[in-house]
Formats: sequence, C-alpha cells, structure tokens
Amino acid sequence: MTYWGIGEALDQCRSWCRQDLRISIAVNISARCLHDARFLGVVRDALGASGLKPDCIEFEITESAIMLEPERSRAMLQEFRSLGITQSIDDFGTGFTSLSYLKDLPIDKVKIDRSFVTNMLRNDRDAILVRSTIDLAHNMGYQVIAEGVEDENTWAALENLGCDVIQGYYVARPMTASALEEWIGRSQWQMVANF
Repeated sequence: MTYWGIGEALDQCRSWCRQDLRISIAVNISARCLHDARFLGVVRDALGASGLKPDCIEFEITESAIMLEPERSRAMLQEFRSLGITQSIDDFGTGFTSLSYLKDLPIDKVKIDRSFVTNMLRNDRDAILVRSTIDLAHNMGYQVIAEGVEDENTWAALENLGCDVIQGYYVARPMTASALEEWIGRSQWQMVANF
C-alpha cells in the first residue's frame, strides 16, 4: 500500500505543480517499508521518474515503527534525508522513543499525538506534555505540528505555546484533492508550502 501511495502522491503533486499550487503531500510509511532495503530504491526511482523536487512529499513515521529496529530505522531515515525528503515522527508521545534516539534521528518535524492535544485544556498533565514537547522539539531544531485541533480555544493555546502548525477539524475535515483545491481558494488559513 505504501509503495502505491508514493506513486499516487507524486502524481498528485505533479498535477498541482501544473496548476501553480505549492502543496506537499505527507505519506505514512509503514514499519515494513521502513525496514525493507528495497524501499529506498523504489522511492529513489519514483522521485526520479516524477521529475519533481523531493520536498513535494513528506514521510511520516510513527514512533513505534522506528523503535521496532532503531538502528536500521535511523539508517533508512538518513537515506531519505540524503534524497531531500522531509520527515516527521507521527503520533509523538504514544510510543517509547528514548530521548537518546530522538536526538540522533534525522527528522524535521514532530507531530504531537491528538490524544494529548484534544484534552490539553481539560487535563493539566496533557497540557504539560504538549508544552514540554513543543519546547523540546524546538530546542532540538524540529518544527512542531499538533494533531487533533478541533476548536478555537485549543488553537489559541497552541499558538501561545509556539506550536508551528495545527492539523484537525478546526482547520478542515479530510477532503479529496479537488475539494482541497477549491478550499485553498476560499480558506482563511495560511497554507504551509514546503517547496
């Protein structure tokens, strides 16, 4: 499925480039692909065939996928980085990433899991985890994305904490590519363009 997803993502990016829309697509990378030596060649070939810059796609990898084989994961992430692909740790806070591994991972972004974000205004411990994660990630040079933002108060709290990007129903619900194109034209939100 991930192999197919990369081809589809690149096809969509190519279509958006022809329309002068500067949108990157995030692709979830499974643990199986992350630890499959052939996957790197597939990615390299697909990027080469697409004619696109590598920053038109972003790889999202969960903590649990990384921690299945930490050393192998780190090596593969380094290979992706050498291709110029932006990478993020998805669902951060739900896995068991040791800080010693986090400091050495060649990633660009940390996505705070929605389970902390949605409860941060009602649960002091979740608020502490969100604030601490934002501080830690920024101090390590990573951009921070908060998942699961569903209301204005949560957005305002995250903005006050210095969160870089929000994701969730408060911004928009999942939509098709054509619906996204229309939404961009009428949206109040600033789109984050990576390329």
